Amino acid sequence: ETIIFSRTLSVPGNSEVSVVSGGWLDRLAELKSKSKAPIYLCGGGMFAAWLLEHGLIDQLVLKRAPHVYGGGVRLFGDSAVSARFERVTTAP
Repeated sequence: ETIIFSRTLSVPGNSEVSVVSGGWLDRLAELKSKSKAPIYLCGGGMFAAWLLEHGLIDQLVLKRAPHVYGGGVRLFGDSAVSARFERVTTAP
């Protein structure tokens, strides 16, 4: 199942994805309570900041490209929330 959390995106009714435009906390709580496996959330810095500010990040997996051009996107957008993460593993 693919679910998109967006306040601005809409998809056709026959789409293979669904969009959650509001009630994100309730929808994530529902997903977490029903899921038997980890939930993988992928998004930009603003979504990551929202997740961080609501204490919803259990594990952070960072993927990086060997070359980055331009200024890039801040990992947690404009959030001022401070968080401490513990490195579990590093892949080559």
